[in-house]
Amino acid sequence: MNENTLLLLTVGSTFAAVFFLVYGLFPAKLVERTIEEGDGSFDWNIFKRLFVSHFGAPQISFLPKKYRSSLENKFILMGEPDTKVESILLAQEIYAIFFTLLVAFGCFALKLNPAYSILGTGLGLFLPLLQIREKIRSRQKAILRALPYSLDLLTLSVEAGMDFQAAVATVVEKSENNPLAEEFSLMLSELKMAKTLEAAVRNMAARSQS
Repeated sequence: MNENTLLLLTVGSTFAAVFFLVYGLFPAKLVERTIEEGDGSFDWNIFKRLFVSHFGAPQISFLPKKYRSSLENKFILMGEPDTKVESILLAQEIYAIFFTLLVAFGCFALKLNPAYSILGTGLGLFLPLLQIREKIRSRQKAILRALPYSLDLLTLSVEAGMDFQAAVATVVEKSENNPLAEEFSLMLSELKMAKTLEAAVRNMAARSQS
């Protein structure tokens, strides 16, 4: 099999994958459901939720449970616990198709071995995971930046005679909108639901550290 044949097979199989992906993502019934839930108008957010459920959810069963749990933990660390595993899976597939095609055409233009297109596939699969890692790092840096002010305010509030729960509420109220204030707010909610302080602090630490 020569290089041109291999390139044609690579591009052809990728286009086939694109076709079936688009066919799965944009069936007429899915658009109709989007319009119905959008009170007669097309809403992109509704459509995105429906297409992820329609196309991504059936694939979840093929992922190892350990890998799914790892991703779900990462969603918590990046402050977006409602993120669906299937949405990341679809992003990996779309990126993989795009970059495979891009590298394949690059190989054709530069007369390189088309087998290099597999590098595009790997990049596409890795890129969404890299984005998750960067979001986690960015959030943890924001928490560290806000920590000195929040701890000072918490200490001053306790020294002024407030109990710990009231001091945490003061920190949430007076802090700017940042990940640490969000974590204190969640901890406050857990304390109001009669969780022990130890459990609430432990949960906060688990949500904030890598």
